[in-house]
Amino acid sequence: MSKEKDYPVYIRTLNGRNYLCNRNTSACIRLPYDYAASPTEGVIVVAKGGLKDSFRQYTGGKYGLIDLKGKEILPPDYDFMFSANQGSILLNRGGKGQPDGGFLCKGGKWGFCDLQGKVIADCIYDQADFFQGDYARVCVNRLWGFIDRSGREVIPTVYTDLWNFSEGLARFRNTMGKYGFIDKKGKEVIAGRYENATDFLNHSACICKNHKWGLINLSGHLLTTLKYDEIEPNKYDWLRVRIGSCYGYVDSQGNEKIPVKYQYLGNYFNDYAEAQLDNRYGLIDRQGKWETEYL
Repeated sequence: MSKEKDYPVYIRTLNGRNYLCNRNTSACIRLPYDYAASPTEGVIVVAKGGLKDSFRQYTGGKYGLIDLKGKEILPPDYDFMFSANQGSILLNRGGKGQPDGGFLCKGGKWGFCDLQGKVIADCIYDQADFFQGDYARVCVNRLWGFIDRSGREVIPTVYTDLWNFSEGLARFRNTMGKYGFIDKKGKEVIAGRYENATDFLNHSACICKNHKWGLINLSGHLLTTLKYDEIEPNKYDWLRVRIGSCYGYVDSQGNEKIPVKYQYLGNYFNDYAEAQLDNRYGLIDRQGKWETEYL
């Protein structure tokens, strides 16, 4: 088992016992645990003392962590663990596994450890999400913030809602119910003054004020006037907009590409979109020219 090619890479269960086996099952290690998850990112979540519910899902017990050689790197002292994701593991103390198809874990407090089993954030959070890049969302008393991979709280838990970073900015909803955006230093670069907002895509975001929608850039400057009743974000193409019962398209910089005059306007596919204008119904191209009309 000393060569890398002979390292165990999957879990095999035989007669209720868990084994750590290499690719061709020529070498296996019996594990002294009642539960062992599939290896993920070079580590394996294990547990002792739980049971299988009627769905044959393991619940209860105490969870820990081993490496691919079977060495215990975090003792089974936690009430739940998620498998590794993006270089870290979510830990829980005080929660309860839910049998018969319920929540994986309910209640308790959440923290994090790294892939070496080092605890980087104690279990003090009411809710927590996996890391996205260098930051993870955490929640205390229903208010959200961010921690970094050292466990340091880089954005305080003061927001009612907080979304992951997109194009360098994270969308938030403050305790007044208003939306804005913060940078990775926690500065509110776009103040919380909007009734609704979307994440940034292609250097612009949709925002709503006084029940009307528009687009802003990363500096918070308006790219369109607030005149739309609806804007549909689209990462890969133009954004469909609506005023009253009429539809059109704008690009990510707010330039009107298709006038807002159609009673129906579908998504573009191969540079054509289905459209209806009064009694005309068919396909229009990117310039709004009728290519095909249906009878």
